[in-house]
This record gives sequence, C-alpha cells and structure tokens, in this order.
Amino acid sequence: MSTSEIRFVFLGAMFSALAAVATAGDPIGTGFTYQGQLKQAGLPVSETCDFEFTLWDDSVATLLANQVGAPITFDGGPGNSPPIEVVNGLFKAELDFGADAFNGDARWLGIDVCCAA
Repeated sequence: MSTSEIRFVFLGAMFSALAAVATAGDPIGTGFTYQGQLKQAGLPVSETCDFEFTLWDDSVATLLANQVGAPITFDGGPGNSPPIEVVNGLFKAELDFGADAFNGDARWLGIDVCCAA
C-alpha cells in the first residue's frame, strides 16, 4: 500500500433484523444492502474505493475462528465485485454472507476501506 492511499478500518455492530416483503411460501434471501458514510478528517470522501466486508461472532476477537463466512471484496480483482463509488461520503454495498451467517446470535460487521487519493 503506497503512502498516497487512505486506509480506513471500521468495526460496526451488525443487527440481524432484516426486513423483506415476501408472499406466503416465498423464501427470504440471505442478502442485504449495507449503507454507510465515509469521512476523512471530518470531511466526506468522494471517490471510488476498494472495500472488504467481513462478518464476526465477537465484537473484539479477530481470530479467523471468529469470522463468519468468507470476506466479500469490492476491488475489481478476479472473482470480486468492482470498487464502490463513494459520493459525498455516502456508499452502499449488496452483501450476502450465506444462509448460515445469521442464526440468531449477535454479529459484527468489519469494513476495511482503501481509497487511492
């Protein structure tokens, strides 16, 4: 990572309450939309950034054993989604950690962000 890149790391509480409109008998999917705000030195960021989202079963433990599911990466790399456009500090990402990720236990979302400017 060069010195011209900005690196942000966030760990935020993830709530397992997801709302969906479905008709009787239709399964509810496992994906959800995450919306966030990104600032540097108190000012909103406006550029395209690489993001990596991870899901955890503990708010402070960072051992691989505490990670739930695989990371979801937005960097345009092989098999990954393209980087995310951040406009006036606001961004959104479609996330899906799989059917086993939310079993009623508390979850925390880790967000690693790298912006080139």
